[in-house]
Amino acid sequence: MESSWTVKVIELTPRGCTKGNGVEKYCQIMNIDHNNVYVVGDSGNDISMFEKFYERSYCMRRGHPSARKYAKHIISRVYKLEKLILKGANHE
Repeated sequence: MESSWTVKVIELTPRGCTKGNGVEKYCQIMNIDHNNVYVVGDSGNDISMFEKFYERSYCMRRGHPSARKYAKHIISRVYKLEKLILKGANHE
């Protein structure tokens, strides 16, 4: 078992069953390049995504401190990330 927790929540999952592994497997099945994946989270169970997709990892500003230190970027609102993605798409 693996665990992650905050003051209010404890999550227990089978070893290796992480969001990072889930997103990675989905990308393999759907043939999605990792460079086209953005991940957003706010808690300890998101750390594995931040590690696997570091260049495009975003943690919410009010996210748990343990999660914020693993993400490359900190963002206050998800819609701001959407604007960044769309802005980048318009320049390609």
